[in-house]
Amino acid sequence: MNLTIIVRLIRLSFPIIIISILFKIMHWPYTQLLMTIGLGIIVLLYPVRFYLKKEKRIIDYVKLLVAIFLPLNIYLNLFHLPSHYILPIISSTSFLLYLLLELYNNYINKESSKELTVFPFGVLSVIIAILLLGVFYRISHFENATPILITGFVLLFLYFIVDTFKLNK
Repeated sequence: MNLTIIVRLIRLSFPIIIISILFKIMHWPYTQLLMTIGLGIIVLLYPVRFYLKKEKRIIDYVKLLVAIFLPLNIYLNLFHLPSHYILPIISSTSFLLYLLLELYNNYINKESSKELTVFPFGVLSVIIAILLLGVFYRISHFENATPILITGFVLLFLYFIVDTFKLNK
């Protein structure tokens, strides 16, 4: 299987997870199915991507740990399934190590020159602001919370879809 196809499938799992989070917040049906599909794609395909990648650095090994243990931990906690106490320790430690390595590579080592998105940063900031406003309205039980929240999630979903299939890869 081509590495580009695997990366696109993994990136498509993020909109599925975003929609499943919306379903969970709104108490709509099929939440567990959507979350299983989204997180399952990551857990199953990221090790294949890792295997096919030619050059592997330390950060790649850490990302492999994050891609396996963090979705498992999220899934088990989100649906109140039994899990071992070591799973959250491994997932959070590997995630923190990944963040530190990524910060080091991007800001101290200046190693990364890749662009993260096809959109300017302001577009993502507006989407996140709409999403956070909807979340705060929902928590506070204000009117119009649901349309704002759904708008934010749909915009974030579309953002990931467009970013996944951008032409300049």
